[in-house]
Amino acid sequence: MKKAILFIFTCIVAISIFNSCTKDGDLSYLKKGDYQTTGTNLNTIQVDSFTVTAAQWMLSTPVWIAHDTLAATMDLSGGVFLFSKDGNDWSAIPHVDYGVQTTFGFEAISKSIEIHSYSAIDTATVIANPGTVTFKVVTMPLRMCRTNPSTDFKNYKSIKATFNLKD
Repeated sequence: MKKAILFIFTCIVAISIFNSCTKDGDLSYLKKGDYQTTGTNLNTIQVDSFTVTAAQWMLSTPVWIAHDTLAATMDLSGGVFLFSKDGNDWSAIPHVDYGVQTTFGFEAISKSIEIHSYSAIDTATVIANPGTVTFKVVTMPLRMCRTNPSTDFKNYKSIKATFNLKD
């Protein structure tokens, strides 16, 4: 009798535990557009834009390098997506366009971002100064990236639509 009661009690506890847990990264309780775009919590998406002028690019042969410091509130510990203004669109970085490769790196603690522009053809060719370029950086927790597998994170319009971002 004691074994039966213990077994039933164990089953009830196990069922309670399994029904109260959610899969890691599960944001299904949020509806589209419910993501916060300000503040600091697990559902925060941050967007920042900055412009690098022709004078701000530094040549470290054969690479043009630009630096920017993002807002102190930007959280660079999750997904970090960088886009450059291309006419009326935003092109994902890294990318290759007309023989020019553009890449970036960032430092999460200092909130600095470094952009490199160089020849995609060979390492000896020095390309022209990239000129004035506007960039947009989007950051979000990795769990938001994992729970939105149909979002094309290389396409700013897709990110904007998924998370109902305002420009």
